[in-house]
Amino acid sequence: MRIVVWFIILAVCGHSYAHSSELLLLDILVTENQEQRIVAIGERGHVVHLDNAHATQKRDVVGVEPMLTAITQSPSGRLWAVGHQSIIVYSDDSGRNWHKSYQPNNLNPLLDVEFIDDNHGIAIGAYGLFYRTRDAGRNWTQEYHIGLLPEEDQAYLLEIKEASEADYLFELSAILPHLNQLKRVGSNLYLVGELGLFAVSYDNGRSWQRIEIPYYGSLYEIAYAQQQLFIGGMRGSIFRFAHIDGQISGRGEKISISEPVNINKILLFGSNNWLIVGNSQSVWVLAKDNREATVQYKVKSKVITSAVVTQDRENILVTGERGVEIISLQKLSQE
Repeated sequence: MRIVVWFIILAVCGHSYAHSSELLLLDILVTENQEQRIVAIGERGHVVHLDNAHATQKRDVVGVEPMLTAITQSPSGRLWAVGHQSIIVYSDDSGRNWHKSYQPNNLNPLLDVEFIDDNHGIAIGAYGLFYRTRDAGRNWTQEYHIGLLPEEDQAYLLEIKEASEADYLFELSAILPHLNQLKRVGSNLYLVGELGLFAVSYDNGRSWQRIEIPYYGSLYEIAYAQQQLFIGGMRGSIFRFAHIDGQISGRGEKISISEPVNINKILLFGSNNWLIVGNSQSVWVLAKDNREATVQYKVKSKVITSAVVTQDRENILVTGERGVEIISLQKLSQE
């Protein structure tokens, strides 16, 4: 989840899903198992369970009060969520019950989590937070990655390292940028963050290489489908790359939208259309080969934090400070 949501606590007004309208929700997913449950997470450790038409129940994460910012699923079906105060929790029953996996003595938020397999996971967050588990969350180890920094910072740090390993680690931990989102595409890991950070790892996150793009603001979103990779960030900044055979080509094609808002989610729906949402009530749609997205819908939430297509492929659910709102794909295509 994007670092921008730290600062978003807006007034609740109008209609949204029952039982979730008083909650700021930050992320949502459809579980990839036989149940195919829809689970949304957000403020005060809340988890909301939904079906295609209704919010069915609301539950607190057991023993957890910090805001939850991101949710994912490991290959075996275990759900993982991360949040403020560096909390990491998991559920083995599609989100009905949750357990704390890890919480270091750190007040900074974790903003995303990704599992490479059932045992190997990575959680990232503010101020360069980077935790790894190789034993399904029984232990987490903090790591610092110099490859996420610009070349000039790397050269500066390597000079320090020659004199003192301790000073090198201290300085590295102090200047790492916010890490906002991590996404696995094939065998690659991609990461975006503060100060134009866009990086790739070919070895499950053990080392990183920055990808140069003509943009130096914060990035919050990575999306991939149909051999296209998108990144989105501040002030409506969106770039589209061709991604073929595990490689990105070019420096990115700029995609235009009508408002200079932070981009929180880019989502493929149907066969050719991309949904784009962010810190706005507007919902943009980008046709597959177009360079300009158009507003197709307005929601009641002042900020849209995430989105997911329902199992029946009839609706898109979006989260925000209004809880969860529904957008009919049929209506969206007709706007």
